[in-house]
Amino acid sequence: MLVPSPAEIERRFVAAQVCMLPRHAAATSADTEESAMTGPVSNTSAFTLPPEAFDLMAERFQALAAPSRLAILNVLMQGERTVQELEEATALTQTNVSRHLAVLRQAGIVTRTAHGNRALYRIADPTIEALCHLVCNSLAARLEGQMGALDGARPDARRKRRAG
Repeated sequence: MLVPSPAEIERRFVAAQVCMLPRHAAATSADTEESAMTGPVSNTSAFTLPPEAFDLMAERFQALAAPSRLAILNVLMQGERTVQELEEATALTQTNVSRHLAVLRQAGIVTRTAHGNRALYRIADPTIEALCHLVCNSLAARLEGQMGALDGARPDARRKRRAG
């Protein structure tokens, strides 16, 4: 695993500070929208992120961009696991599990704790689980809408609407 240089760590730290959105003591109804699939959503369109923040965000999303890594995270959402347990739960090889865990560790998404001759992995960033749920809920709502549109386009559904 590559260890970032002190200059790279400093660059990321500065960019991460810029990523932090300003906190408001009380949000007004104009500042918050309600989404049926995600709940309250802050309207931060007036806040502009610098290019350095986009680099950090892209790195995080790249770490999440592999289905195998998402499968590993799905198992880790249930609690700490060893590499062998992750192998069994995901049907990935030990080499692949270890490679994906290294990417997730580099991104700060998972952490490793040594226990004797074995290591336990767990999710290090609690926002990851919330992000996964948010995306899954959004996908479910989208698919539900598509299924509704398909049902409405079927000839037997149109007949039922005219007869009713």
